[in-house]
Amino acid sequence: MIIISDLDDTLVSSTTLNNDAYNFALEKFGYPRIDDEKRITRNDLNKISLQELKQIIEEKQRYFSLNWMKYRLVLNNILFQKLKQNGKRNCILWTKASKRRADVIIKEFDLDKIFQGIIYDDKTNFVKSIEKIKHLTNVNKVLIFENDESSFQNYKQIEIVDVMKTDIFDVKGYLIKI
Repeated sequence: MIIISDLDDTLVSSTTLNNDAYNFALEKFGYPRIDDEKRITRNDLNKISLQELKQIIEEKQRYFSLNWMKYRLVLNNILFQKLKQNGKRNCILWTKASKRRADVIIKEFDLDKIFQGIIYDDKTNFVKSIEKIKHLTNVNKVLIFENDESSFQNYKQIEIVDVMKTDIFDVKGYLIKI
């Protein structure tokens, strides 16, 4: 079976560092902090000019990638072991993270040793995402681990077959017919 895993807050807990990085960048450019427990995204910064937003995101990515990052991210060991047991040729990483940030996380946790490939996807259209997955895997069903069920809105061929709930992670395994 092909297993596909999301990265942020599924395989690696990164919201705290992400939010700290955004707030560092916002304050550096004279904007107020966003104090929220939910993950800050670019959509939360829609009142900032495009040019300044690019600078803020660049600063956020730099802050996120500093050497002490390894002390701020937490690996989902339960999911990591499942992926490792399934074998590299049967595991794919599926993320909407920027390639730069994802590469830093992948390197930090040696994730390239457990994934045969990476799908960078904005995850805004699940049907298109499934087409990418189908093209890459050439199978008729996959098991996708994800912390955000909204990724699967309006997709009918889905069944929850696994749940990993800890103090840090709330991840479900979705069996998807493609």
